[in-house]
Amino acid sequence: MSKDSGESSPQKKSYSWKRSKLEVKAEKILKSHGLDWFEEEHRFCKRRWRFDIAFVEEKIAIEIEGGIWKGKFGGHTSGKGYTNNCEKYNEATVAGWKVIRVVSTQIDNGDMLRWVKGLLGIAETEEDPDPT
Repeated sequence: MSKDSGESSPQKKSYSWKRSKLEVKAEKILKSHGLDWFEEEHRFCKRRWRFDIAFVEEKIAIEIEGGIWKGKFGGHTSGKGYTNNCEKYNEATVAGWKVIRVVSTQIDNGDMLRWVKGLLGIAETEEDPDPT
C-alpha cells in the first residue's frame, strides 16, 4: 500500500461528481476571456480536498460558495460546514495557495474575473461594460 505524499494526484473525470450551475458559469466566463488552463475539482493536500477551479501552476484556487441563503439547510453555512471550510481554506493558505471565494453576484458582476486577472498579473486594458 502506498503512502500519500500530500501532493495532488492526476485528475480523474468522475461522472458521479456533478458540476453546479455556478461552477459551469464561472468556467465559461474564464474561458471566454482566454483563461482556460485551469483544472476542475483539483485535489490538494493529503486530505484530498477539492478546489472548484484551480490554476495549479500559479496556486490560485476559486471556490464557488453556493447555498449561502439556505439558512440551517445550507451545507456551507451550517456550523459544521463552515468549520470544515475554514480548515480547508487555512490548510490551502499554509500550502501557498491563494483562494478566491465567490458567490453568484460576484461571478455575474465581474468581480471574480477581475480578482483572478489581478492575481495572474493580467492588466485590465479598459472597463468592460459586460463582464460576463
